Amino acid sequence: GGGGGASSASSALQLEVLGLALRYDAYEPGRHYAWRLAASAADVVVRDLTPSAAWPEVLTYLESPLDPRESGARAVHAELVSVRPDVESAETEFRAWLQALPLWLRL
Repeated sequence: GGGGGASSASSALQLEVLGLALRYDAYEPGRHYAWRLAASAADVVVRDLTPSAAWPEVLTYLESPLDPRESGARAVHAELVSVRPDVESAETEFRAWLQALPLWLRL
């Protein structure tokens, strides 16, 4: 088959990303920001496809009746921004942000 040898693997992980959104903004010279890259996903799941896996879902959103998920809330949001500390200079520095809803990691 065309599975690339995956059927003979003794263990395998699957990454499922639902509702992926990407955005790239570039700004003209002389502005504080040089560019911005943002990525978010509605849901992220990592599954262990090993038949004997103790936890089939290794990473998933942690559902809690005490703290329900807001409608439309993204599971993960990340940004990488290139900033010019001196707008007259071509030098930039990077700033990164990561936000995530409560996630359940089972190892």
